[in-house]
Amino acid sequence: MSTNDIMTIRQVAERLQVHVNTVYNYISRGDLKAVKLSRNGRWRIFKEDLDVFIGLRIAEAQGPEEG
Repeated sequence: MSTNDIMTIRQVAERLQVHVNTVYNYISRGDLKAVKLSRNGRWRIFKEDLDVFIGLRIAEAQGPEEG
């Protein structure tokens, strides 16, 4: 794992094109997995967890498969 695999709230907000408060909301609802490195530290999101979050959002937007 490299430092490129760890993202800040601001970086995630920019990638998703949403406000930073929206990212905090995703985290507080449990929709987006994040870690706090210390008690007073800032949140960090692993790129892999963001990719999972995006994948789930895409799947929800596409709806159930017809078949």
